[in-house]
Amino acid sequence: MTQPSLPSPSTSLSIDVALQGPASVSIQKMVYRRPSETPPSPCVYLCIPAPQLVGVVAAVVCSFLGTALAQFGPQCEEIKIPMCRQMPYNLTRLPNLLHHSTQENAQLAIEQFKLLGWTKCSDQLEFFLCSMYAPICTVDFVSEAIPPCRSVCEDARDGCEPLLAKFDIPWPPALACEALPWYDRGVCITPQAIISDVTPPPPKEQAPCLCQPQRGLRKRLYKKAGFHYAVRGTVKSVETFGELTLTTVAVKEVVREGRVRVATGQDGHLWTNRSCVCPSLDIDQEYLMLGWEDFANSCLLFPEGSLALPYMKKYARKIKKWEAEAAPTPVPSTSPAHYAPTPSRGQIRNIYKRKKKKKRRRRKRRRRRRRKGRITKRREQEEKTGGR
Repeated sequence: MTQPSLPSPSTSLSIDVALQGPASVSIQKMVYRRPSETPPSPCVYLCIPAPQLVGVVAAVVCSFLGTALAQFGPQCEEIKIPMCRQMPYNLTRLPNLLHHSTQENAQLAIEQFKLLGWTKCSDQLEFFLCSMYAPICTVDFVSEAIPPCRSVCEDARDGCEPLLAKFDIPWPPALACEALPWYDRGVCITPQAIISDVTPPPPKEQAPCLCQPQRGLRKRLYKKAGFHYAVRGTVKSVETFGELTLTTVAVKEVVREGRVRVATGQDGHLWTNRSCVCPSLDIDQEYLMLGWEDFANSCLLFPEGSLALPYMKKYARKIKKWEAEAAPTPVPSTSPAHYAPTPSRGQIRNIYKRKKKKKRRRRKRRRRRRRKGRITKRREQEEKTGGR
């Protein structure tokens, strides 16, 4: 049965929910997008036209039930979790489907999936996580949270479980899809069930994988690019997850390390924000790879503009030399007992001149000794031969 329309239809959403029963029934629910006004009493539709006495009794009962639910029952509240603010609904209810009593606790728990959301390994992942941690709240279904449908969970799991397996992480048991209902067999929600007047952005068209010729390693290019890391390693795999590509490298040597730690002898994971990697990489080939890092997410990035050179020792020596030249001069201690002021250029020049003078004096002294020794030998020989 279709319920009467609520005020301000332009600021509301329609949600089709399948109810469990002998026959599938589609009920259209209205959700306020901006809960600035007080929501109507949950039993407003019970107050039917009747004689005056019956009307008074019905009004009293409705008022009592509405007050009781408002004081003791779950309340709809605005979503505050950053990951879920882009959802097509903006009201949630607590406790959620994972028994978190506050949105702060739910936000701490959903943070563990931040990397998955960043990779966009599944189009359904964000909706599935938010419908579990911040389930939709309607004015007519405040007694219990509406779970996502099993098909939504399976789509998210099939897209992101291979990525978790790369890091030896299993799919969380708390998000098991077997515990969720099917759309036609129970009360659940899918993204298609929410009718919104906001047109979703069209999917991004991936540009063809055309890589520009790679430039060699030059000091000027190295300084200008400002690479955060330089590692020597063998490419093990290149896999695409959603909109990103993950390159797994067996790290053999860390030539330069940034703030994100890279361990020698372990696998390094390089992320590219495209479905193809430029410069192109060959499996089981050893490279010296230079790129940047995302310290906030503790990730190594390998976007377009990075370098992947067939490994040669001279490349590693050059980078170490350039880094040593760019190393800052150690700051002297300001303690009076250990303070040594940095000499000026003029003082350094005078010190260099004094050293040169000392070397010249040493050479002159050596020459004099040699000359003196030759003269002495000549005189001794003349005395022996009698001046002949």
